[in-house]
Amino acid sequence: MLVIHPFDPNSYAHPNLISIYINAVVFFILDIIRLKPTTMETFYADINFYYLTSRIIVGVLGVISIYVAFLIGKEYHRDFGLILAILFTFFAPFVLHSHYATPEIPLTLFILIVILYSIRYLKDPSSNNLLIISLFSAISTAEKYPGALSFLMVFTVVFVSYYKSKQLCIKLTQAAFLSIMFLGLFTLPLVINYDRTI
Repeated sequence: MLVIHPFDPNSYAHPNLISIYINAVVFFILDIIRLKPTTMETFYADINFYYLTSRIIVGVLGVISIYVAFLIGKEYHRDFGLILAILFTFFAPFVLHSHYATPEIPLTLFILIVILYSIRYLKDPSSNNLLIISLFSAISTAEKYPGALSFLMVFTVVFVSYYKSKQLCIKLTQAAFLSIMFLGLFTLPLVINYDRTI
């Protein structure tokens, strides 16, 4: 991926495409700042720098996750948002995984965003909220396959919001269309290279 600069990982042994692309963009920007283009040789010569950078990216996404947890709690009560953020901050598995360049923390962030906008959709079933839920469900799936379970939230909140309405079928169709469109968009490299995808 470091040699090909459309940021194609060219390796599909694991699905965390979003983390791979985030890292590729950050590495590219850092290479410009350092005036040191990355090739496979310089990557391995400077591997500690790139691992540290990846771990910092995951740490930043972890901090954003804490803020999103606060926003989820705040949907119910401001004090609950603060309590939820504190509990999330000191939750041992979260703290442990925030130290590693793995897809768990980005996946957690994306799922938290799905939860936040699902709650907002239940309060205000707008097209923008549905768009964000569908978008981040697809991003979650592209990050790690269990993220596909977040699509259940998409259809659940639409069903709960419209189960007594004549618009139920229309809204479920809209949710399905958005979900499939975003899923196709974010998992396109996996689909194109399905023979090399695990």
